[in-house]
Amino acid sequence: GLRTKFEAGDECGLYIIDNGEFIASNVKLTAEEGENGEITWKADGGISGVTENSKYFLYYPYNEVLYGKEAQLGDDDKTVFKGVIEDWGFDWCQDTHAQYTRNDIMTATGTASTGADGKLKVSFSLTHQMALAVIELPKTVYKFEGTSIPDYTVASSVDFSGSDYKPLRMEDGTYRFVLNPDLTGIRSITGTVNGNKKFTISADKLEDIKKGTYKTFRIGGANAIIEKKHTLQVGDYLMKDGNLISKDALTEDDRGNVAAVVFSAGHNLYDKSDYSETGIGSKECHGYAVALQDATTCLWGSCFKKFVDSVADQLSGYAYTQTIIKEAGDNLSNDNEGCPAAYYAVEYGKTVQAPACSSGWFLPAIGQMKEVWTQRETLFNETEQLSGYYWSSSESSDTYVKTVNSSDGSIQGSIKDNNFHVRAVLAF
Repeated sequence: GLRTKFEAGDECGLYIIDNGEFIASNVKLTAEEGENGEITWKADGGISGVTENSKYFLYYPYNEVLYGKEAQLGDDDKTVFKGVIEDWGFDWCQDTHAQYTRNDIMTATGTASTGADGKLKVSFSLTHQMALAVIELPKTVYKFEGTSIPDYTVASSVDFSGSDYKPLRMEDGTYRFVLNPDLTGIRSITGTVNGNKKFTISADKLEDIKKGTYKTFRIGGANAIIEKKHTLQVGDYLMKDGNLISKDALTEDDRGNVAAVVFSAGHNLYDKSDYSETGIGSKECHGYAVALQDATTCLWGSCFKKFVDSVADQLSGYAYTQTIIKEAGDNLSNDNEGCPAAYYAVEYGKTVQAPACSSGWFLPAIGQMKEVWTQRETLFNETEQLSGYYWSSSESSDTYVKTVNSSDGSIQGSIKDNNFHVRAVLAF
């Protein structure tokens, strides 16, 4: 769970030494995704002049000037990048993925071989050169009664606003901070859990983490777990922090922290989505919840994947939305070439925060939108009710998409250039 996963667009820097001199310095390699999802790396402008004696050295993440540090001649990556590694470490604020990865320098020595096609291939196994602090917080574990739904875990909220260091929140609810323990002036990490419990990870403990290793700091001790028995049912409220409140127990003070309301409990067997790469962290989810307000009214768009072939394929809204996003690319919100309906469903997170332990907002499949309509009296008050036609992510052709008519719940095929409503949903 602590491996770095590369994706298309990531960049590394390549150095090549031959006959005691650099014949390539800081050549940018960019990650590209193949048809089967494998990652390969392409050099800007290509590389020439290598011989069978050439030696290859790689570092990540790429920087044009290596922050003023120069690579030096050597036989292994730690020697070549020695000066770079010694002084690496820039951002105390790492609460975005970009800032976090900028500090996480990795290096490798390449292994070259000639493939069956006669082309030279060089492979690298990158090694982390910084130290990593992993911060585990107290967790609330919901044990659902009277059902086979697996336990649902919600990590505590933490505030690092008073800390010099700002770690990055990961999908599993932990926080990570990359540091160079050899630098002078290492400071403590401080935070407040759930608004009242303060903690400090002292500078000397951070300095003790050896480069290339990690250490876990468990706030509240190894057994800081709160267990809650809960009967998960339609109408329960899913809060922005991921916690659940029974449908009859919501107070007025709680209402402003509601993210969504549960419209289906348990993972639907016909939902073929895989939630492993989301905040859920597993292939199957615990249930589904719907927003209390429409995201917008818009055209559907023009993406065409023809997802719907049978009833069994009408409940995979998350998978459909992800495919639409990939298909539309940069044109996701474009009225002519993309899919505004999916765009506004996903972007609803800017209006109402989706819990970190959820899938994030997506455009429901037609079966999911139909279920929302069926449960509408339990789910919504008068100001939250459905009105008009609602888009789904279930395409039936290059021209039509399945919609739900909120007046009678009927499912219809609607032309994609209509202006209909979008009501976002999420899995948790």
